[in-house]
Amino acid sequence: MAKLSTFLKKILRLLMDKLMPSCDVVSRMVSDSLDRPLPLWDRLRIHLHLMFCRFCTRYRRQLMAMRNMFENNHQKEEASQATDQPGLSDSARERIKQSLLPPEDH
Repeated sequence: MAKLSTFLKKILRLLMDKLMPSCDVVSRMVSDSLDRPLPLWDRLRIHLHLMFCRFCTRYRRQLMAMRNMFENNHQKEEASQATDQPGLSDSARERIKQSLLPPEDH
């Protein structure tokens, strides 16, 4: 009975090694998933790995947070450009430049 249990553990371990990719592979796949849709098999392998690996889960969460931050920033920039808000006048720009120069250059 003990031999059967050991044998089943070995088979289960081999199966898990085949199904669950390493952290290196998962981090690359998670990054790729931001650029393009992944096949179902890859998404399943990522999901299986993330269930067990808190470090890759954190990495994915951080990538998603950065992506959302950049998208929100980009949308805000587009919105501000769409409203045609005027920028600084040329004279205001020149006054700022002069105020930033060292005193001997005034």
